[in-house]
Amino acid sequence: MTTRDLPPIHAGEHLQELIDELGITPYRLAKALHVPQTAVGEILKGKRSISLEMACRLGCFFGQTPQFWRNLQAQYEQEMAEASGLTARIAAEVEPLAL
Repeated sequence: MTTRDLPPIHAGEHLQELIDELGITPYRLAKALHVPQTAVGEILKGKRSISLEMACRLGCFFGQTPQFWRNLQAQYEQEMAEASGLTARIAAEVEPLAL
């Protein structure tokens, strides 16, 4: 099985694994981040992406860079675009700049 055979992994799944390992509840995380609990819950369910602000908050809380969380989100979005055929459709539509 190649990585292409696996479904894209939302950044929220990584976040869920991390808080599970640390024994932190979504409620506690939301309170520590000073964000609504629904925001954390939606990220964990894959219904909300990790914004720049949330990446900064998560990075600060976990002692990571915001870029770590932005990269997880960007990777997921890229894989979703490829899986849906969006990138192939755009490549077929766009005329590259001739140099």
